[in-house]
Amino acid sequence: MIKNITYLPNKSKSEGKWLCLAIWLDLFSRRIVGWHIDCHMEDTLIINAFKKVVQLRQNIRQLIVHSDGGS
Repeated sequence: MIKNITYLPNKSKSEGKWLCLAIWLDLFSRRIVGWHIDCHMEDTLIINAFKKVVQLRQNIRQLIVHSDGGS
């Protein structure tokens, strides 16, 4: 699996100018298996997206996680 973070423009005045979308991609099936959107890029953005991976995938002991270590 690999994670990615993308900025999305936001027109809502209450949230700020940008939203952050974190995704976890299954490289074998090319499916997005976890995601989370928030108004900040903190560690909880990635953690909440990974929690969705755990919910969808029953056997997480065989997961290999890759991150490019960006910002």
